[in-house]
Amino acid sequence: MSENERGGVVYSLGVEVFLKFVEWKLGGKKCPCPCKKCRNRYWLTYKEVGYHLISKGIEKSYRVWTLHGEDLSNAAVHPPLVANIGEKTSDDDGFEMVDTEEETMGMLGLG
Repeated sequence: MSENERGGVVYSLGVEVFLKFVEWKLGGKKCPCPCKKCRNRYWLTYKEVGYHLISKGIEKSYRVWTLHGEDLSNAAVHPPLVANIGEKTSDDDGFEMVDTEEETMGMLGLG
């Protein structure tokens, strides 16, 4: 998740995907809040974390979500899944692909 265009659709979808990933990995009703203010020091409900990420932004140094269930070895190999949501891309064959939230959620096994 990037700080750029925090009010934009891509960022909002990134927050949703992040929260679903965290809920899937950690379970429970709360998780550490990675916003600029809380900096993973406080456990909040998923709804509160979502609000903080939208209103305050994510802590810029928090790239690998180790406190939220992401494996360090896996994070180094795979790029973030939300990077291309909604963007049109084309592969070497010239076929156009559109990444959607549903495809991303399916890849995470949450769809």
